[in-house]
Amino acid sequence: MTLNLLWMILFFTSKKEINRTALNKLLFFADLYSYIINDRKTLSGEDYLKKPYGPVPRNISVARRTLLDHSLLEEKKHIHSFFYEYGYLAKGVDAEKLQEKIKATDEKNILDATYKALSNETASSLSEASHAFEPWKSAENWGDVLDFNKAIGDQNLLTWMKKKGFQLKVMETAGVEPAS
Repeated sequence: MTLNLLWMILFFTSKKEINRTALNKLLFFADLYSYIINDRKTLSGEDYLKKPYGPVPRNISVARRTLLDHSLLEEKKHIHSFFYEYGYLAKGVDAEKLQEKIKATDEKNILDATYKALSNETASSLSEASHAFEPWKSAENWGDVLDFNKAIGDQNLLTWMKKKGFQLKVMETAGVEPAS
């Protein structure tokens, strides 16, 4: 688990409660966005695994548990008629102070862009979207590590990201033009 993954979780949960599935997808799309525009580097440094509801950071359970154990994250259990879900909210974390701690401008811009584009989406729509693109589709079995290289030439992904408001500047070495 990386410190960056902890910061990313706190960043996304510092403004409002985020459902577990939606949080996993916000982390995924932030890392995917970073990978596409940042010379194939993710923010978290995490591998993502193929799971039934979409991509999940390899060490997400450890990261959540660490934040919960240090009273930096609150876990809320919501009971519905036929199921329950977990929501997460940063605890005792000032969103503005947290943003100041995220020093690298590129990192902050990536997190801000991801939050702005996707934080009002439902968990199911984010999960569905994550299943539509090559990193997910090309992984054959549950638990396989997703290959982010597959995102570089995925025109459906690039078009979707552009429609959501992500600013795409694709690496020149990849030879891929932003989708129109």
